[in-house]
Amino acid sequence: MAAEVQPAVAAKETAELCPNCGSDFLGKFCHTCGEKWFHRHDLALRHFAVHAVHELTHVDAKFFATVRYLFTRPGFLTTEYIAGRRSRYMKPLSLFLAAVALLFLADSIHPLSVYNIQWLAQQDKQGKMNAAWEKLAAKKHVPKEVIVERVQERIHRVVTAVQFVNVVGMAAILWLMYRKRYFVEHLIMALHYLAFVELCSLLSWPVSSIIGSTGRPALIFSLLKMVLFVAYLFLAFRRVYQQKKGLSLAKAVTTFVCLQLVLVLTPIVTLVGAVIAAARS
Repeated sequence: MAAEVQPAVAAKETAELCPNCGSDFLGKFCHTCGEKWFHRHDLALRHFAVHAVHELTHVDAKFFATVRYLFTRPGFLTTEYIAGRRSRYMKPLSLFLAAVALLFLADSIHPLSVYNIQWLAQQDKQGKMNAAWEKLAAKKHVPKEVIVERVQERIHRVVTAVQFVNVVGMAAILWLMYRKRYFVEHLIMALHYLAFVELCSLLSWPVSSIIGSTGRPALIFSLLKMVLFVAYLFLAFRRVYQQKKGLSLAKAVTTFVCLQLVLVLTPIVTLVGAVIAAARS
């Protein structure tokens, strides 16, 4: 009898349907959608704790490995992605979004961003921005603080999406210089490079807070960052695009200069759009 029961149990287990798509399980995972086979014991606290620890340590290990290579080996993550070796590292988009989120979190604690109205007002020594807010507030018959809040709110709505404009802009610049490559390869390079820039800005936040944005120390610090970013691009281009040093350096400088124009224009357009939207509301 026991010999007859065992196959029946096995047949029942293999005939389990996927709770996600309804297909038959062929092993522990659904061959149609990839959903894992579910058992009631999976809801036990011990199983949940073990799974949670595994997920956290796996994510942490992948994150730290990705950041380590991002800082120490320019272009390495891009070449790994293009070669199809992707499971060991964070996805380029996830890495970029994480860097952006961390930077904006720091900006919310201590404003130093061009997307922060308060910080921009502090840089306006002549008070032209404050005068503009007062003029618009008088026209709308509301306090100046209401106008500023409306503008800042609209910037917050689009600020993350604006970062992708920078990514696409850099990818377009790279595509113009490396036409024989797929555009997605340039997108991956842009995501990795801009993630590096965002994380460097985050790490330099304390120094920027101390020295400010004007004066000789701020100028020297900005020049040092420019040299760092150009050098990073040069090394990344050498690794990814594999061209001669002189040509790679020229393209790195050109890319950096063109990208700075994009990085200057996007916040200006964002601010103007937010002011227009606030004026119409």
